[in-house]
Amino acid sequence: MTLVIRMRSQLLFLAFLVCCICPLHAQQTAQHPRPPASSTHCDDQSHALDSGVYVYSALDQIWPPDFPVSGGITIAVLVNVKSGSKLFLHTDGSTFELWMGTAQVPKNNVWTFLRDVADSCRLPRDPGEAVRLLNVRWEVKAVQQAQFQHLHGEFLTSLAEYASTVRERSDYFMATGLMGFPVDASKFEVIYDNSRQHFKIDEWDLPIDGHTSPIIKWVHELQGVAEEKFHASARMNK
Repeated sequence: MTLVIRMRSQLLFLAFLVCCICPLHAQQTAQHPRPPASSTHCDDQSHALDSGVYVYSALDQIWPPDFPVSGGITIAVLVNVKSGSKLFLHTDGSTFELWMGTAQVPKNNVWTFLRDVADSCRLPRDPGEAVRLLNVRWEVKAVQQAQFQHLHGEFLTSLAEYASTVRERSDYFMATGLMGFPVDASKFEVIYDNSRQHFKIDEWDLPIDGHTSPIIKWVHELQGVAEEKFHASARMNK
């Protein structure tokens, strides 16, 4: 009998604690509500696109599936930042090829497509994973060894001249205080890799004093080759 009374007393005490703690917990939750996880995640995804860093990072990681980032000699050019079109001049030492990759997205606009993905909370945190969403279509054409050597040599020549262009742009800014980027200027990204050296150049198609950057001249030459081989003038930013 004594045991039963003790058990009843313990149960009444536990019930009393529950009645006291539950309202207190509810009050604390009301005072400090947790933000909805889905809403916060969507906002984070949307903010990731505002600066453009996310999209450019994803475009940088578009790479042909049949050869590594560092293997042989590769010159990669982002020729259309809106449609995500890229050209790759590549050799592994025995074959010489020109690749073209183009994102297959609605309205041929990578930026609005990824914005829609972010708005629906489906944007990956890693831009590299977003590449799979772009459904890149690949085309490849063989080029003659002599043509590859010509294009590669011209690129190295333009690279040597590039330093003077950097000085011209710096002098222009120092003299005028203007960056000189018109709204309709096209931006090109060029990545060079020869398995030992790897670097990237961001250049605008913006003549200074009537002189076009040697890198831009070379990009236009490569675009001309691509247009001839792929009949892809609509996808080029020329």
